Formats: sequence, C-alpha cells, structure tokens
Amino acid sequence: FIEELISNGIKCNFTGVDFSDVLIDAAKKNINLKNIKFLNDDVLTLNKFKEKKTKFDLGIYSHVLELISSPGQSIHSAKNICDKIIIRFYEPPNFKFDSVEIKQMRISSISDETMPYLRRKMSKTYYKDILNSVNCKKVEVYKDHKAKDQIHLLYF
Repeated sequence: FIEELISNGIKCNFTGVDFSDVLIDAAKKNINLKNIKFLNDDVLTLNKFKEKKTKFDLGIYSHVLELISSPGQSIHSAKNICDKIIIRFYEPPNFKFDSVEIKQMRISSISDETMPYLRRKMSKTYYKDILNSVNCKKVEVYKDHKAKDQIHLLYF
C-alpha cells in the first residue's frame, strides 16, 4: 500500500507499526526506502507514540482492523495521534452479523512462538457503533478496483 502511494506521487514520511517483530522484519526487507521507518508497538494502545507525543497527519489501517481484538479502542488511540484515518478493508463491514475466527500468527523471528489473533467479519451495526464511539463525523468510502478492497476515510 505504501509503495502504491509513493508510485502515485505522494511525498511524505511513513512510519509502519506492528507488534510482531517478524512482520516488522519482513516489511524492512521488502520496503527499502529512506522515508520509511518501522516501529514495534501495539496498535491497540500506541504507547510509544503517546509517550513521545508524536502527531501524524494521517493514520492508515491496511487490512488490520479486521484482525485486532478491540478495533474501537485502536481507532480511539489512533485518533489521538492522527488528524485523519484511512481504513483499508479486505472484507468491508457489510455483514448482517459479526463473526470471528481465531488463528495463530508467528510473532518472533528467533523462535516459533505464536500468538492467537482474531479474523473478524464485521457487521454494519458494529462498525457504526465503533464510529459513533470515537466521534467520527464523516466517512468517505472508496473502492480499490484493482484489489477489490474498500477504503474508508474517517474525519473527526
């Protein structure tokens, strides 16, 4: 997603965040650009950013919101450090009912340690409740026709 933004002429600095050092290492190997840095932090709390009182113009969730246990908590944390938020959904919140499955993700590059994670199919109602709880004022919805993803731009 970052590479696509850059190839479309977006000039800015990027900071990638993940709790998994395996995924951080993979990102560093696959994206070798000077204006990108990666930080190991928990997207639910973003504690390292809050400690440094870091502020960003834009926060991007790319295929992440469906995987975290408390999406509302995460968006609430992110809106405290971001002026706008983009959410890129692999499976947009168009389901009548929520459903969740538990999977395992390898979280260490030096061991086979794994951690369970949720794969959520989010209902429209649950998503609207999240947006209301974080005082989202407006949502613009776009479709990525190449990837068949849905992209939501949140305003607060």
